[in-house]
Amino acid sequence: MGATVAQQVRHFRKERGWSVRQLADECARVGATRLTQSSLANIERGLAEGARRKSREVTADELVALALALGVSPLSLLLPVDREPEATFALTGSVTARRDDAWRWGRADAALPAEPWDPVDPVRTEEFERLSLPPEERNARRQTAGRLADEVRRDVYRLLGVAGFASASMPEVEEKYERYLTTARASVDRLNSEIDRVQAEHEELLNFARRRREERDDG
Repeated sequence: MGATVAQQVRHFRKERGWSVRQLADECARVGATRLTQSSLANIERGLAEGARRKSREVTADELVALALALGVSPLSLLLPVDREPEATFALTGSVTARRDDAWRWGRADAALPAEPWDPVDPVRTEEFERLSLPPEERNARRQTAGRLADEVRRDVYRLLGVAGFASASMPEVEEKYERYLTTARASVDRLNSEIDRVQAEHEELLNFARRRREERDDG
């Protein structure tokens, strides 16, 4: 992961149009005074072609400081953002993951598959969510509406991934777009129906509470 962090630090620094000195100044502003210009150059050194010295490792505290200084999520420094969704990369010396699976895992959306291309394991995902999420979010995801909301996001993102790429010479893209559009609309409809059910259930409970209060007042 060290090489990925070094690559992402350089990527976002250049996106900002900053020199290494400017990034060091920003790191100092957020309290990471040990991330000097020299330290940052050492972190990025491993990316230089033919570099003989190993790049400096980044601690957890420094990763957070770099994310704050660069104005990005810490996850954006740990995982690649500029690869194809299906592209695989090494998380460790023995664990490989697809980019999309790694991001879902990093966002605590789903457990990381044991192997790339493995289907989602509901049992592993439930245990993963239990250990990884704050109680209120974990409980929300266990509700039908929460699960459907996750499906809507997934299906809409997948649709947007192919939208705008229509081509007469690529009919398979148009076919995929139509399929994803249908799936996204169906997901939205299911979520709307579940929201209506939640609203009706809440109003029923509210009316029951009002009746009980009125009965107490009359008594």
